[in-house]
Amino acid sequence: MMRGHVTGDTTLLKEALRWFAESHDLFAAAGRQRFAYGDMAVCHLDLGDDQKSLELLEELLPEYAEAGWVHGYQVTIASIGNVYRHRGDYLRAIDYYRNAVECAQEIKDPVSVRKWSYNIRLSYSLLCQSIEQMRTTTA
Repeated sequence: MMRGHVTGDTTLLKEALRWFAESHDLFAAAGRQRFAYGDMAVCHLDLGDDQKSLELLEELLPEYAEAGWVHGYQVTIASIGNVYRHRGDYLRAIDYYRNAVECAQEIKDPVSVRKWSYNIRLSYSLLCQSIEQMRTTTA
């Protein structure tokens, strides 16, 4: 799965979306038509369409739950947290990251535990900055 950002290169992001749309048929033939949604969601978020990103990720969660794939489930939960962090809804993002940490701990995935824990700290930091900025603009 593609994870990461190609920020600033909309041509590459749109090309990736086309490829993922084409791969959708392959996943559908295997009975897992939504498996490309996580990667598509990353592209949509990078293109600034956070609503489409969120919709795709929310459709993907039950697919991973049915497949029993905890790793994919925890990555998707963390990606939803990324959408909320992007929107500035830091507390909701933190909730999703905490759930992702719990899943990562369940499958003994220390790399993901560190990543999602970092995202929790980052979200708290951004929340504090936001609060401080509100204080200085209202003072």
